[in-house]
Amino acid sequence: MPFTTPYNQGTVDSDCAALILALQTVHVPMLRPTWFMAPATERYLMDLKNANGFTVFKDEMKDGTFKGYPYATTTQIPITLGGAGNQSDLPLVDMAQALIFDALALVLGIS
Repeated sequence: MPFTTPYNQGTVDSDCAALILALQTVHVPMLRPTWFMAPATERYLMDLKNANGFTVFKDEMKDGTFKGYPYATTTQIPITLGGAGNQSDLPLVDMAQALIFDALALVLGIS
């Protein structure tokens, strides 16, 4: 999900709700859903203010959640996407369904 400067609370809310719904629509069990974001995206969301000048997500994000699900930051998510080079992704992943490969050879273990 790209975030750019003109984003507002309503756009972030609706785009994130669409991401959650997209996972639920394809029957992802949502056992351990986790957001992943670049530190710049975290800072942007924590500083995002509503029309009255109050921060929208800061209080929740202080507790390590965003939109009700835990999140983690990583510098492995680029912040130079999009035509202007100022956009980033905000993936939502069910970690109970995720496979992470960190080697060239595949080793399968079942327990």
